Amino acid sequence: MEIRGIHNRDYELSISVWGEGSLNNHDDKEKINDVIKEYTDRYDEYPERISLIIEDSINTGYEYGVDTIEKGVLEDIKNLKEIIVPSSVVNIKCDPEGLKDVLIRGEYGSHIWGYAYDNNLRFLHSDLLIAYVADTRHYEVTSIYLVFREDGSIELYRKELSPGLEAGTGTEYTYDDTDYVLDNKFFKKYNAEDIASWYNEDIEKDILDRGVLEDFIRKARNREMVIS
Repeated sequence: MEIRGIHNRDYELSISVWGEGSLNNHDDKEKINDVIKEYTDRYDEYPERISLIIEDSINTGYEYGVDTIEKGVLEDIKNLKEIIVPSSVVNIKCDPEGLKDVLIRGEYGSHIWGYAYDNNLRFLHSDLLIAYVADTRHYEVTSIYLVFREDGSIELYRKELSPGLEAGTGTEYTYDDTDYVLDNKFFKKYNAEDIASWYNEDIEKDILDRGVLEDFIRKARNREMVIS
């Protein structure tokens, strides 16, 4: 597994997990502890709020992903406030008692949703990647997300990655910000084509070709999911 700390405006520390198979209680747990120690050493304090994100590699075009979370990996992480789990995870061996103070995020109807529901744990829909456009001419990658906030608000959120954008220095440049704020009944007002039209041609095409936003709106209109 590749496990590293990443930027997140909502948490002092976010831990990204990328890989295949089981997130285990041996090497992977040690890597998580190393990321936390690196933060603690740098800032001379333990992070007050930690988010752990299992990356949705399948939704970005890869044929593999994390499918299992072993017991003991997450339960005793001090100040763990959020875990984000993709639909590729179909086996969760965590002790639910150890996650009772953690916000669990995933897709409605997924295995993690059923786990949270069965164990009376807090659940919020995970952010949805609705567009992923790589501009090979300028070495830029733009991702558009449908983001769900704990206060019930919903945003269209942009992340951009471009190595060496700043004066050809070779330094990796990242940008992230909110494009649009939506109310929680937006799916009644707009269809996927409406929202896609707010973006440039490449992003518009990817939103429609990918179909994630269209599928979300269909399910919301058919009441196959609950929007807080």
